[in-house]
Amino acid sequence: MRIVRKVSQYFYPQKQTQVMNEGWATFWHYTILNHLYDEAW
Repeated sequence: MRIVRKVSQYFYPQKQTQVMNEGWATFWHYTILNHLYDEAW
């Protein structure tokens, strides 16, 4: 079980970074598409 815990601790920051990147991608996707829609592009 100790090995599983060590591996989980190793990958935890990478998972946090992935979630943060996906959040930013979603935010900008939403922002840009709404801007284009408002301009009737």
